[in-house]
Amino acid sequence: MSWQPTTSSHLTGYRALAEQLIRDIHLGILTPGQALPPIRQLAKQLQLTPTTISRTYRLVEQQGYLVSRIGKGTFVAGQQDLNSVIQTGQQSCNLSIIQPLPELVQADFDQVMASFAEQPMATSLLNYPDEHSLTPYQAMACQWLQSLGVNAQNPAQLVFSQGAQHALYLLITTLTQVGDKIALEKWVYPGALSICQQLGRQVVPIEMDQQGMCPQSLAEACEKHNIKLVLVVASYQNPSTAIMSIKRRQAIAKVVKQYRLWLLDDDIYGFLNLGQYPPLYNLIPEQSFYVSSLSKAILPGLRVGFIYAPAQFSAQLNSQIRHQIWMNNGLSLEIMARLYQQKRLGKMMRQQIAQAEQRQKIMRQILGQWHVESQLRSYHCWLHLPAPWTCESFRQAAMARGVIVSSAAHFSVDKHQAANAVRLSLMAPSSQQVLRQGLETLNKLLEHPPQI
Repeated sequence: MSWQPTTSSHLTGYRALAEQLIRDIHLGILTPGQALPPIRQLAKQLQLTPTTISRTYRLVEQQGYLVSRIGKGTFVAGQQDLNSVIQTGQQSCNLSIIQPLPELVQADFDQVMASFAEQPMATSLLNYPDEHSLTPYQAMACQWLQSLGVNAQNPAQLVFSQGAQHALYLLITTLTQVGDKIALEKWVYPGALSICQQLGRQVVPIEMDQQGMCPQSLAEACEKHNIKLVLVVASYQNPSTAIMSIKRRQAIAKVVKQYRLWLLDDDIYGFLNLGQYPPLYNLIPEQSFYVSSLSKAILPGLRVGFIYAPAQFSAQLNSQIRHQIWMNNGLSLEIMARLYQQKRLGKMMRQQIAQAEQRQKIMRQILGQWHVESQLRSYHCWLHLPAPWTCESFRQAAMARGVIVSSAAHFSVDKHQAANAVRLSLMAPSSQQVLRQGLETLNKLLEHPPQI
């Protein structure tokens, strides 16, 4: 099969063509071992010079994605070829996973777990959960959400999920059907894209600015498409770190109301606001579903997610959970309850936030000369790459040096308009020293770009 880029009309040179070629390899459009068109043939197809195609192939080969075989042509590298380029040791600095730091709150967690020896769980929690056994935990969860500024007054409207990812899957399944269109931010958490693809929903990218999703772009998309649902991360957006002002939140809520959309308020990082901004849910509760979890605020392994939904949906959502066999277990809920009762939940959250602030300061000390989007309390940052780096070449170079970053290609709703950036998770490394070493490695790469 002959390859031809899908965005040839936007190509301005060999670097842009190389970016498209690498993206198509990642998307599986080009597969390991597949032959690429001869240089002169592709040059004629694209109305470019043979020199441009030759430089493109050479650049992509230097990054480990292509293999040239004398007398045979140019081929997509196989897994063995890629392994020779991508080498990571056991001491890798992984900046690709957004999570709180477990070591930071280990002592508080251990003390709560020790309390089970003195005060065992009720027998009812050892069985399958039912509505009666969940009631006290729903009330406690609502109190926790209220402390974060969520207008969650009725425990009966609180539904537990196995984390925020499960909550999004559950809500998209419940509120939309195969073929329905869902509006997403132009750059979005890859898990949301994956859910839409798995469920056969069509995604519509909405433009963003420094405050996140643009209300005018959302309104224009609603006029053009029959959008059923919009998913928004209004606080510390992943990957851009954007935070919506109160005025922007009100504008988004106005569009949601005008076009009668369902709103998924993915407030997974809302706890970082410390009450400064109201959740989107508060502005339009009759059309909104609030989503959050403890796995980002407290501990990655504490898989307790929250859905606060309009009252008429509670029974339907709980029924969906039973059908999917994804009920939350009693042990996780009891751990949550004891952490809350012993006033450790808020303490652990504040410890994580303080650590995030310290790591943001380290990042700014090391990468401050570059174009980085970040927030003081954010767990991550969005690093825009200077030419001649591309997001894929930078990711490969960083990985070869033991630092794992996330390419912008994974976050793009429109695969033909990926940003030239990488996301860095600052909380994933086990210590600030490991983080500092990883960031210094990235800074050296930025200071010494590849010679092309």
